[in-house]
Amino acid sequence: MKHYKIAGILIGVHYEHTGYFNNNIEKYRTDELPEYTIDVRTVDHIQAPVDKPSYTYKNRHIHKERDKEMLVVYTKDNAVKIQMTHTVDYKTQRILLHKDHVKDLAEMEYVLSGLQFMQLALYKNRLPLHASAICLNDEAILFAASSGTGKSTHASYWQKAIEGVSIINDDKPLIYKEDNQFMVSGSPWSGKDSINQNVQYPLKAIVFLDRGTSNTVFSLTVNEALKRFMKDAMRPGDERLMQNALDLIDALIHEAQYVRYTVTNHIDSVKPLYDVLYKEENHED
Repeated sequence: MKHYKIAGILIGVHYEHTGYFNNNIEKYRTDELPEYTIDVRTVDHIQAPVDKPSYTYKNRHIHKERDKEMLVVYTKDNAVKIQMTHTVDYKTQRILLHKDHVKDLAEMEYVLSGLQFMQLALYKNRLPLHASAICLNDEAILFAASSGTGKSTHASYWQKAIEGVSIINDDKPLIYKEDNQFMVSGSPWSGKDSINQNVQYPLKAIVFLDRGTSNTVFSLTVNEALKRFMKDAMRPGDERLMQNALDLIDALIHEAQYVRYTVTNHIDSVKPLYDVLYKEENHED
């Protein structure tokens, strides 16, 4: 098990497939000892629990105990295909994948280990937001939107239009507070293309993208902002994690800069938003 430092979290990770982690997770390596672990194993048999689940949803059974929680996913033939376990303090997390019942082992390993890590991140008061995060002038700008809206495309336009723009994380950057300032961090879990950096930058703004016929910036009321944050932020089933998410969202609503932007699929969409976000700097120039 190798050791990594991701968004300030010291974690040991064991993985078996290099498809998504190769040339990706190693940039987060550290010599510091981990406080948490995620252990992913591919096996040829997973024993079904004998006790009744706490509750079920379709082919998923959740077993809750005093000190741990287990999710068991079954096939149509009632064989166990996936088992995910974590202690209540998220110190130890384990994922078992059945080699014969999981279609793409490398992808599933990446997706589920990412899900486990994002739960841990929320436990540590780091909010995963479904967004593409860029860095400009040592500050982070997040383009948040549902899949297919064009947040990655818009981020790429900023790279082409403005010198010095880089991608922090192309799928789920982490937002957290440090010394009374919101910070944005990358992680190795960043969508299928695994575009990310092991960096942390102060938050400049969060931009909620919508497709449109014109490039127009709108302000958001508190209620509108809450709906957008709840739509694009991770919504865990654990009540403690949900409370952490709500606390972070509330702080962002009252302290951070955010706008709604209807955007066209063209590089010309960069300038109107840039002018709004940097209007004070532009005025000074």
